[in-house]
Amino acid sequence: MKVGPADGFSLAPVVTGPLDYPEDSNEFIWAGIDPGKSGYAVAVRPDATIETWKAPVDAENDYILADMIQVARALKSMGVWHVTLEAQQPTRLRPGQKNPNIANSAVRASFMTGYGFACWEMALTAAGFRKIEKDEEAGGGTYALAWPSHWKKKMGITVPKDFKGVRETEVKNLARARATAQWPNHDFRVSSRAHLPSPDQCEAALLALYGMGRYFRDDV
Repeated sequence: MKVGPADGFSLAPVVTGPLDYPEDSNEFIWAGIDPGKSGYAVAVRPDATIETWKAPVDAENDYILADMIQVARALKSMGVWHVTLEAQQPTRLRPGQKNPNIANSAVRASFMTGYGFACWEMALTAAGFRKIEKDEEAGGGTYALAWPSHWKKKMGITVPKDFKGVRETEVKNLARARATAQWPNHDFRVSSRAHLPSPDQCEAALLALYGMGRYFRDDV
């Protein structure tokens, strides 16, 4: 069954090698946060080693706000130069959605992701990170927001809008391929029992890399 354009794009991850670190950026520790209850906070050190924190949730799968602040403080205390936090884009439902269950599920998922994003922003602020915009200078404990549609396109982990029938897992494979090529020595799996790298952990690491490029290159 045909699911997309006949040519011009392939689902198979094409990775030619690690992305180059922007000039002078490897002197600092950069971090990225992928919000959501399965998300991660990731810090990338100058020697390309990675430290990760799973989003703190309790037995009821609710965010633990105090622990989120502790994670943000850990980033601050280790000297993170800048944090890139993925912003939550609004959910757009198709006009005349006939299945209310699908619509309601999408709204709930969007709300929870947005709530997690807001909690992370609160945690970063409580830990002493300063929010900046794109035209402001990063560093010394700052954070900025990144829209998924923009940063994923820049990092090459998205697909054309007209590519129909693509499962979300296929898009996540692009994040896995890019991150494991960039940091081949890091184990992105959630545990030793997992067969595949965590796409959420991979995206958080790529957010950190995006932050490097955003403030050290003109093409991001």
